[in-house]
Amino acid sequence: MPVSQTDRELIITRTFNAPLELVFNAWIDPKHMANWWGPHGMTTPVCEIDARTGGAYRITMRTPDGVDYPIKGVFQKIIKPTLLVMLMDCSEHPGAWHDMVNPNRDKTKPNPPLNLITTVKFEPLGDKTRLTLHVLFESPELRTAMLNMGMTQGWSQSLDRLDLLLSQPMPNEDQHPAYANGKICYIDIPATDINLSSNFYKTVFGWHIRTRGDGHLAFDDTVGQVSGTWSTNRPPSASPGLLIYIMVKDAPKTLEAITAAGGKITQPISKDAPEITARFTDPAGNILGIYQQRGL
Repeated sequence: MPVSQTDRELIITRTFNAPLELVFNAWIDPKHMANWWGPHGMTTPVCEIDARTGGAYRITMRTPDGVDYPIKGVFQKIIKPTLLVMLMDCSEHPGAWHDMVNPNRDKTKPNPPLNLITTVKFEPLGDKTRLTLHVLFESPELRTAMLNMGMTQGWSQSLDRLDLLLSQPMPNEDQHPAYANGKICYIDIPATDINLSSNFYKTVFGWHIRTRGDGHLAFDDTVGQVSGTWSTNRPPSASPGLLIYIMVKDAPKTLEAITAAGGKITQPISKDAPEITARFTDPAGNILGIYQQRGL
């Protein structure tokens, strides 16, 4: 009996409150993709993209405990800004992952690529964008195995992270920070685990994480105006003395992201306040605030 394509596909649709070109560019600009690709808690230490038909890409997801899940492949078709077709090769995923996909596989042979064909369509809806993600599997059995392993939830969480990134100002690469007397320019945040803290702020707020010349991790905010780092030689700011507020476009959604990334809400949004604010603790226990401008 012939197998229908429906038995081999996964389709997810999402509408983003962002214009078409911005959503599309978040898929082809490695600096942006590295800030949203992968489920909650994952980082993307490698994100290399040659955004053209026939161009190659390589993306590595890393779990909080340091396990890497590399994906490589080619763009079979790119039509800017409405279509991406990606061939995904998962052969470099850990052997234990492949054992879960196919417990009866021949382990004397190399890991199979699985050859997932992922098509992403972008449709303008006024100032919004509808995204349709379509994954075509080699067989119904592969589809069943990967869905049982959480593929739908993984893509949904990635798109959640993309939605959060798009809700915040995208950095302008050609814009340099303003230099002026009295400007706040650098923040040193206490941390118990620098990798954990950097992943938290990258996931929740979209901060750009970079490695300084001395090998230490540092960050730049989403508009490239404030930089900083994390230090493990000072205790966390667990009581609100000096309080730093981070601007967001959607406070309720940001609070959900904070909780999902390992933070805790210490002061929820006050509906009666003239400003939309809330407070939270990061993974190290520092208390910070979020601020949403009313009307945005």
